[in-house]
Amino acid sequence: MIVCVSLIGCSVNPNNDSKAHGKDHEKQANSKEKGKDKGAKQDGKVISMKPIEVPDSNSDTKNYQMMYWSQGIKVEAYVAAPSESGAYPLSVFCHGGYSTPDDQKAHVTTIGEGNDLFHYDKTLIENYPSGQITIVPMYRGYGHSGGTISGLAKNAADTQNAIKAVTTYFNTHKNFPGINKGHLYLSGVSLGSVKSSMKNLHGLQ
Repeated sequence: MIVCVSLIGCSVNPNNDSKAHGKDHEKQANSKEKGKDKGAKQDGKVISMKPIEVPDSNSDTKNYQMMYWSQGIKVEAYVAAPSESGAYPLSVFCHGGYSTPDDQKAHVTTIGEGNDLFHYDKTLIENYPSGQITIVPMYRGYGHSGGTISGLAKNAADTQNAIKAVTTYFNTHKNFPGINKGHLYLSGVSLGSVKSSMKNLHGLQ
């Protein structure tokens, strides 16, 4: 006896399983890449700590340009640190600037004119004493920082992340002096004094 079996309307695609597996693998890879990117741009993470020469700086200090992440934006800060090892207090200087956001202003290097001209550059860490570590965050939109002028709240976030960045970096690298976490001092001029007061109210000492 011969039995004939007819298969009509059936289709088999041996590639379906491999395609589905490929898509799952691609999704997992994309998810991992996003996770890596998020971790790489973590708030308060140092991107670079570059030694710089600063005119009229204290001969007992070393000066640095620090780039760090703040809310996904590269932000610049200048740091003056004692040449000698040890643990030192951290002094944060909050500079003045624009009080309201302006997405048309980026990489601002000066404000004012004549005798009131103010520079946003490495000269901000001139003549600081050697008995402390001093940091001056530029904030987004100023100097070599990314982003645009973003107002008080974002500048306050940049200040907080600068404190986190320099403290973590100095306390985990042997060639740098340590920062005494129990001694944090903030000061500022103009709008910067308002930022300084806000940080004190949030208990960052």
